[in-house]
Amino acid sequence: MKSLVQSLALLALAAAPAAYASPIIVDPTAETSSVDISINSASCAWFSPCSITAELSDTLDDDFGMLAVGDEWSFDFFDILVDGLGTIGDASISATLGFSEPDALTASSGNGSFFTFFGVVTGGALFWEQPDYINLEDGSTLVVEFDDLVDVTFGNAIPVSARVRRIAQVPEPATLALFGAGLLMLGLAVRRRRGVEHPQSLRA
Repeated sequence: MKSLVQSLALLALAAAPAAYASPIIVDPTAETSSVDISINSASCAWFSPCSITAELSDTLDDDFGMLAVGDEWSFDFFDILVDGLGTIGDASISATLGFSEPDALTASSGNGSFFTFFGVVTGGALFWEQPDYINLEDGSTLVVEFDDLVDVTFGNAIPVSARVRRIAQVPEPATLALFGAGLLMLGLAVRRRRGVEHPQSLRA
C-alpha cells in the first residue's frame, strides 16, 4: 500500500507544471525565420498593377525578451508591403519564426486581403492558423501566436507582430490517463483494505 502511494506521488510530481521555473531568454532570429506571400486573386488598375511582398522586420535580430512562467512579450515580426492601385482580394502567407534562444522554430499560414492607393493609404485584414506550441526541456511551454490584424495606415507597409507567452506545460494526454489509472488503482486498493479490516460491515 505504501509503495503504491509513493509511486502515485512521484507520478503526480512528474505531471505537475513547472510553476517555479527560472526566467529564460526568448530571442527571435532572422537566420531561421522567413515569410512568403502570394496573390490568389486581385483587382488592380491596368496602368498601375498592384503587388504585394513581405519582409522580416529590421528589428527582429535585435529584439529579445526575458520571460518567467506567466509572462508575455510582443515584437515586430515582418512587414507586408503593398504597391500600385487596387485591391488584392485574397493572398496566402506562410511564415516561420525561429529562435536562437531557445533553439526552436515554429511555422504557420494565413490568408488576407489588402488594398492600396498608390502606396499613400494602405489597409487590409489578415487571419492565421496559429502555430504549434514549443515544449521546453525545463517543463514549461512557449505559446507563439502570429497576430491577426485589421488595419489601415499611411504608406505602403503594414507591420505584423508576434506574441510569445510562457506557461506551465500541460501534461500529455497519455500522462493524464496514466495518472487517472493510478488513482483508480489506489481507490480499489483502499476499498479492498477496508474490506479486510471490516469484513462484517461489508456483509451487512
